[in-house]
Amino acid sequence: MSYYPKIHPAYQPIVDGLVETVAVKNIDLKSVDVDEIREICDYVPENHGLQIPDVISDEHTITAAGYSVKLYTYRPLGSEDKMIPAVIYLHGGGWLFFTHKNYDRAMKDITVKANVATVFVEYVLSPTAKFPDPVTQCYESILWIHENAAKLNLDADRLVLVGDSLGSNMATSIPIMLNENQLGNIVKGVVMLYPDIDPTNRDNHESYELLGKGDFGFKAEDMLFNLPHTLPDFPTIPADFRLSLTNATDDQLKGLPPFLIVTAETDMYRGPGEDFAQRLMNNGVDVAAVRLMGAVHGYLAYYVECAPYRRTIGFIASFVNDLV
Repeated sequence: MSYYPKIHPAYQPIVDGLVETVAVKNIDLKSVDVDEIREICDYVPENHGLQIPDVISDEHTITAAGYSVKLYTYRPLGSEDKMIPAVIYLHGGGWLFFTHKNYDRAMKDITVKANVATVFVEYVLSPTAKFPDPVTQCYESILWIHENAAKLNLDADRLVLVGDSLGSNMATSIPIMLNENQLGNIVKGVVMLYPDIDPTNRDNHESYELLGKGDFGFKAEDMLFNLPHTLPDFPTIPADFRLSLTNATDDQLKGLPPFLIVTAETDMYRGPGEDFAQRLMNNGVDVAAVRLMGAVHGYLAYYVECAPYRRTIGFIASFVNDLV
């Protein structure tokens, strides 16, 4: 009997709800209006009785790449006067949507579980900031955090990047950029959560054929909807590693810090993500990759209680604590 993936029961209602919303609103993802998709995605999640830990929260506004970028900082209770390591979080959403509100639970759980400060970078989105500006904003934000770490009671020598979906691509591109500018020691490690290695192509891997037919949410062919809004010269697609990690050379991958890559079993992007893990390994990078059964793309931002979420928080905490 052949095995076929199945969505975890905790996530099935969420996936069904997203698909139904798109259908009811008669949204064509190939020509979707940005405001329409943000109306669906930029929601404030309901708690549903989840126990979310108390933390110390703070907010800073900085200028990065000419944009006003907000940094939301979460610290464990009682750590106000302590110099502690930091996780810098770069969120996904195709550079079009999501804010810190979607990730509030995860940021607080990472903070408490790993006993670190977590800094959520809320960069300016497309179409206001088109490629490569989202990446540049995050790059300059990380430099700012490193330079101002003492003022923030953060240990500048213990910074780890975590990103999900397209945010994980930025979390990988930025260490390459740091290396190229002789600043490679700033980041001690990278966590990629359900990465979208090549957001410009949806037919170059068998996982798109297996998981991109609509059985697990949306179709692979529809998942290019963000490109007209994010690329300045669309349909021209630049061969740039900051856009697609398939464009990174082996030399650029060599010497990167340790990686943890977590893929979701029912995510059409899982295959390229796991291939990228193998490519890192082949280039001498310290990398571990984990596939979570039943998990769906974007699950870290979903406010449900289940094992894939809990284990991911634990994986991140263990990885960070081993490094810092």
